[in-house]
Amino acid sequence: MNGDLRYLRKDKRGGKTDLFNNGEDLGWKGLDEDRQNNFNDLLYKFGWKSMLSQNYGERKNKILRRCTNDSDNNHNDHLHIQGYQPTLKEL
Repeated sequence: MNGDLRYLRKDKRGGKTDLFNNGEDLGWKGLDEDRQNNFNDLLYKFGWKSMLSQNYGERKNKILRRCTNDSDNNHNDHLHIQGYQPTLKEL
């Protein structure tokens, strides 16, 4: 129903990404925004209607698609999915 997932990285190594870090390797610059946004769209399509992340970027003006900024700043190193509401069709 709920889950925590690491952010997808450009280098596809599966390591830590910290959206509060400006570095190329561990920071938001290493985040694969396109793949992450596409993945978020798929999570939404399959029923996860709420996702928590953090604002990031030079001016902290970016946020991943389908996400809400966590005002407690607890989701800089992972995506939190919640609010599972699948649309089921009986066949």
